[in-house]
Amino acid sequence: MLRPKLARMATKRRKTAEEEEGGIYTLSHLPVFPPDQDVYPYFERALVVKDLPTINPVTMVVRPGTLEIQRPTESHAVSYMQSPGWTEAQTNLFLRRLPHEIRLVVADILEAMGKRAVVQDNEFKDCRFLCSMCLPYPTTVIGADAFRDSGIKSIDFGGMLQTIKENVFRYATMKIEIVFPPSLETIESHAFYLSSVVSMRFSGEYINLYSNSLCGHVHINTWHVIFNEYAVQSCGPVTFGPDVGIIYFNPKSFYDHEHTTELDLSTLSMVHIGEMAFSESRLASITLPQHTTLKEKCFYECSSLRTVAFHPDSALKTIPHGAFSGCLQLDDVTFPQGLTSIARRAFRGCSFAKKKLTFPRVAYIGNDAFHNTNLHMIDAPLATYIGADAFSNCYNLHTISLPSARHIGKCAFASTHIGPLYNVPGHVRHFSQSIVQRCTKLKRVFVHANVIDYVEDANGVDTVHEINPN
Repeated sequence: MLRPKLARMATKRRKTAEEEEGGIYTLSHLPVFPPDQDVYPYFERALVVKDLPTINPVTMVVRPGTLEIQRPTESHAVSYMQSPGWTEAQTNLFLRRLPHEIRLVVADILEAMGKRAVVQDNEFKDCRFLCSMCLPYPTTVIGADAFRDSGIKSIDFGGMLQTIKENVFRYATMKIEIVFPPSLETIESHAFYLSSVVSMRFSGEYINLYSNSLCGHVHINTWHVIFNEYAVQSCGPVTFGPDVGIIYFNPKSFYDHEHTTELDLSTLSMVHIGEMAFSESRLASITLPQHTTLKEKCFYECSSLRTVAFHPDSALKTIPHGAFSGCLQLDDVTFPQGLTSIARRAFRGCSFAKKKLTFPRVAYIGNDAFHNTNLHMIDAPLATYIGADAFSNCYNLHTISLPSARHIGKCAFASTHIGPLYNVPGHVRHFSQSIVQRCTKLKRVFVHANVIDYVEDANGVDTVHEINPN
């Protein structure tokens, strides 16, 4: 039960608040120190809170672990839950009644910050009542956990910031739009993780983004962008502006990312897509520039991917191992004209419904390259190597044109719809009947006289085989 005096003061504060601010304490911004004063000369302004249980108006300054009460003639730094002349019950009552709308606006919290370019690690961690801050212009680095779990709701980063380290704003309740200065170059892991930021905008020459470093809708208009592992896993859609020139999607950078569905990168100078960069993401469409490099499994099991457009004059020569494996809806691919090699499992399990694929310069088609797709026709006039299971389980595949083939691997056309006749290409020297096993429509296989090694597998199709004398 409150003491009578404290109860009357609390009633008076509630009445004043209801009459003047609709339930919020009367607030005003006043200068704290004149510029020429030695004590904390880098304070510019702070929030003055009136109608509190103290004789004079006070200025609250929140630091890690402390609640500092300043009066015109003295300054007291005390424990976070205990203020000068207050009992613990009074302090707790004050903190409970402190409205969330109170904003503490400070240009520079510590005296030394005006002389240094770094916000130290943990400097404002757990400062629940620190709501708004303007960093001094020389600040280049914000240290790890500097504002973690703080109440900060807005911040001005100044014009020289270069690095935001790990966990800086983790769990901070900043429901704002952030425009970073062009000088920013690095945001380390979990810097804005679960911070409630609505959007982020980047510009400048270079930005390097680490795991879970982003939050909200992200718009990047930086010339050189590097996404590292899990960089966008906790953020919203990612879009790119016209000034972006080079992007590195490093391994697993967009792994399991749900919010970016379309990417048009056709105007960029160069794009690198690392191993499993978009694996299991919700990307539906991507357009790539002339200078594009792909690594293994870069779109592995990207089950929403429907359209991939390579630049027709792309320098890309090889679709790497498993690049689009498991992209179940992939139906429309514009291949580069200079493509010469399709590695194993490159398009395993893709759709290609009712499609005819033509590869004018492809010489190598690896194992399982098109296994279990819905292809209808394949035309690769220069292909010399066809790997094992390359087109197996393509149940709708009825036309195969591979006149230059020299090697056809085991089960290459197994369970397809070819037939009723199949002419083995004349350059093939080794042919196994298992190549066409379970081809239910096939009735006859013509094998060229130049075949050196003809094997009738026990598991081969039950067909009539003849040696083609021509």
